[in-house]
Amino acid sequence: MNILNTIADLQRLNSNDVLERIFVEGGYCYDFAYMMQRSFGGDVMYIPEDRHYVLRIDGVCYDITGIVNTSGKRLEPDSAT
Repeated sequence: MNILNTIADLQRLNSNDVLERIFVEGGYCYDFAYMMQRSFGGDVMYIPEDRHYVLRIDGVCYDITGIVNTSGKRLEPDSAT
């Protein structure tokens, strides 16, 4: 199983966008990135201008919504992981 399949499975369970509200708007994006890192590896990264954490695997960034466009954005490695 890859990360996009896992995110798609979570989205199928996501009634009324509750997971997206929790993991993006609710401030738990770090927790989602860390959980995914434990399963898939990669690096937890912070996007300062968005105040948002993502998981980067092989140069591609992910959050609960799927692939995150980070073009032109500064990514900082998370010091806790």
